[in-house]
Amino acid sequence: MMSKDYRYVKMITSVRWTKLRKRKINSNPICEICNDNGIITPAEEVHHISPVEDAVSTDEMERLMFDYNNLQSLCHDCHINEHARRKSHSRKEVEQRAHKSTERFIKKFL
Repeated sequence: MMSKDYRYVKMITSVRWTKLRKRKINSNPICEICNDNGIITPAEEVHHISPVEDAVSTDEMERLMFDYNNLQSLCHDCHINEHARRKSHSRKEVEQRAHKSTERFIKKFL
């Protein structure tokens, strides 16, 4: 699998993301998917509903990354299932993200 886009890594490791993630978990400490199914499970992870990696521009990446309304508090299992359901780690998806990353580079520098 290809490595994550450097802009994504920079954002996901930022203090701004850490604070937003903590705020989301504190506001929604129960897994939202489990809760919708009548199950109470502690949320351990924060999931981006609209994937940040799908953004075409750096500005759009930032908007998706830090948009509180684009976040879901999930348990680990639901988070894995969401990515599996969306096939976000499939070869095709990884290649599409690499293509979008190239488009962002071209748009910014060429």
